Amino acid sequence: MLEILQNSVVRHPDVLDQVREIADRDAATRKLFVRGLGWETTTEKIRSIFGTFGELEEAVVILDKNTGKSKGYGFVTFKHVDGALLALKQLSKHIDGRVTVTQLASAGIQGGPGGGVRIIQWMCR
Repeated sequence: MLEILQNSVVRHPDVLDQVREIADRDAATRKLFVRGLGWETTTEKIRSIFGTFGELEEAVVILDKNTGKSKGYGFVTFKHVDGALLALKQLSKHIDGRVTVTQLASAGIQGGPGGGVRIIQWMCR
């Protein structure tokens, strides 16, 4: 089934537009997990870096409740799937002197990503 959709997307631009519309409605296709952040990395910093790939809906560095410092990871949600796709093309990013790794946030869910996420991963190739 996935192969049929992939072939249709390649041959028919209108199908690709429909896939993008559906993907834009599903936050799982637009939300990224960023790990390897430095303790000093702020939400504003990841917002400025990831904002270069597309318009952001949300960006947050997860902070330790006691120290207020970064726990070393965060999440970025784009308004449109195209921004997430661009960010995923460059999986490693240098942020505050550290090499970070970016992936779809839903890829960490037990059992792996669902069909919609697999399509997005295919589009990143």
